[in-house]
Amino acid sequence: MDDRGHAVTVEGVSLVYGSGAVAVQALDRVDLAVRRGEMLALMGPSGSGKTTLLMIMGCLLRPTSGLVRLLGHSISDFDQAGMARLRLAHVGFIFQSYNLFPALSAVETLRMTLQLKGWPAERARAEAPRLLAQVGLADKLDSMPAQLSGGQKQRVAIARALAGDPEIILGDEPTAALDWRTGRGIMELLHDLARKRDRSVVVVTHDPRVAELADRIVTIADGRIAPKEEVPS
Repeated sequence: MDDRGHAVTVEGVSLVYGSGAVAVQALDRVDLAVRRGEMLALMGPSGSGKTTLLMIMGCLLRPTSGLVRLLGHSISDFDQAGMARLRLAHVGFIFQSYNLFPALSAVETLRMTLQLKGWPAERARAEAPRLLAQVGLADKLDSMPAQLSGGQKQRVAIARALAGDPEIILGDEPTAALDWRTGRGIMELLHDLARKRDRSVVVVTHDPRVAELADRIVTIADGRIAPKEEVPS
């Protein structure tokens, strides 16, 4: 597969959990390329392998077999620490379960993320409020996770994924905790990042209203890419 112009490519990727009689085939010889500047929606029934594929694309899991390239780098060339550095430098991940630190306020979460990415403290201090304002949380800078609703926690998680302007943004049901209006606004923001800043955005979603904002829809069933890809009109 020629990956020129692609941010992420997976070739013949399979992943098996367990072994022997209890082995479970989560992915089965998946081929997929994500272009720079596109927003792609991964859809399919629960348990079909969508989140597993997303985690492999984000250097959180290694496949059992197959090749994965991230911005031209083969992840097989990296140990776990190297994969973590690659992920930190180039990937923003929106987790469905938020994964916020309970002892950090919203603005402290963003400052810490930026400093982990190598930003000077003063620059991170100035950038963190801007990121939170971008997702509608300008009035929640000092709020702790326990003081935020589920939707507000998700917006903090989205702002964290955008911190440092990563080339690749991966979201696992990023709008699941949001009302439709807010969720659509977030998806429009991600779509604009893809188009205007040439970022690659991949979101797992069950919501066809969210998926219709994508440039491309890929359906996964039983660990395989369905043969037909839909392109919204």
